[in-house]
Amino acid sequence: MKSVTRNLLALSAVLGLLFPFVALADSGKEHGSGTGMTMEPSMGQMEAAPPKQQQPTLKADLPSLLAEVERLRKEVAELNAIRPTFTGFMPEFSERFHVMHFAGDAGDWAVANHEAKELDRLLAVAQVIDPQKGKLMRAFMGDILKKLDDAIVHGDKAAFGKQLGEMVQRCNACHVAVGSPFIRVSVDVPPDQTPRHPHILTKQRATEHPHMN
Repeated sequence: MKSVTRNLLALSAVLGLLFPFVALADSGKEHGSGTGMTMEPSMGQMEAAPPKQQQPTLKADLPSLLAEVERLRKEVAELNAIRPTFTGFMPEFSERFHVMHFAGDAGDWAVANHEAKELDRLLAVAQVIDPQKGKLMRAFMGDILKKLDDAIVHGDKAAFGKQLGEMVQRCNACHVAVGSPFIRVSVDVPPDQTPRHPHILTKQRATEHPHMN
């Protein structure tokens, strides 16, 4: 009887030692994918994980770096030498303005619309060439171009003529502001003296221009 009792006590002690580990294993099975226990990856999962890539080592000696700096300096100097000037940029703006003018007079709103959008794009270019003058040009021209665009889209010849006259005044006022009052814009000139970019003008409605998107 005493030996049985001793055996039972020993078994109880062993079970008492094993119980926390059994409970821990059961908890991991129930909650491994939720909050609580996080199961360790199996050997198969560890083997399937992709190996970490090593970062490339930058190898550059001082002479190579100095040569690259010199090359970049030369390239920047060459680009600056051919950088557009504001006076070189203005003829394109003027040309497109007059093409728009003659297109509107002819009722060719498709061509007029194209040129009006190009004029708006050139206002952004002007700010890159010369931030100060470009900003001034945008202030003089931005709102009037929007009104011209609206007249063109609606094919409103009367409104177009009115806004065109306003734009001429804005151009000349801008020239005065930058110290070039002797440069005067007018729409009262023969067509063959103004647009250097000839167009065949016919009656067309304003349309979208996919190549400008």
